[in-house]
Amino acid sequence: MKAAIFSNMKNQTVIVILCFSFYLFHVAQLTPVKVESVYQKLSEDELLKIALTCIDEIQINRTIIEHAMKSAILPIDDRKYQQYLVCSYKKQGYLSEDGKTILYHNIEAFLEDYYSKSELQQLEKCKSIMRKDSGELCVHSLSCILSVLTKIERETKDGKLTRFESNSVE
Repeated sequence: MKAAIFSNMKNQTVIVILCFSFYLFHVAQLTPVKVESVYQKLSEDELLKIALTCIDEIQINRTIIEHAMKSAILPIDDRKYQQYLVCSYKKQGYLSEDGKTILYHNIEAFLEDYYSKSELQQLEKCKSIMRKDSGELCVHSLSCILSVLTKIERETKDGKLTRFESNSVE
């Protein structure tokens, strides 16, 4: 009799565990876990490789990228440029893999080599930018970031951005 009760309890326990496991699996499927990338600083060679890879993948004219980098005038409505930014941002760790979130902590980690943390606090206003489309999210976020950095440059007259202004994709 004890064996039958014990066996019955074992079966009930297994059923409860299985049901709980299915529940957890179901909840896990419905509630995506947000895993943010860990930022690793990239060398100029790695950044160039990413740029060239994305140019090839997106099939965008390099002069569009070069012009945007040199002038800081973004072709906001250019879909290929937006796709280029999505590609580049994901590979650099600035955009979540699902394309829904700009990873500002990674952008700030990169910019800390050129700006103080107190200066970078001005990027807070950019964090409120939301778009359903990844390309639009990237281009509008970049526009905001460039606006903030330009303002910092004017305020400090330090010239920290000259390194970026002189870079081009070669």
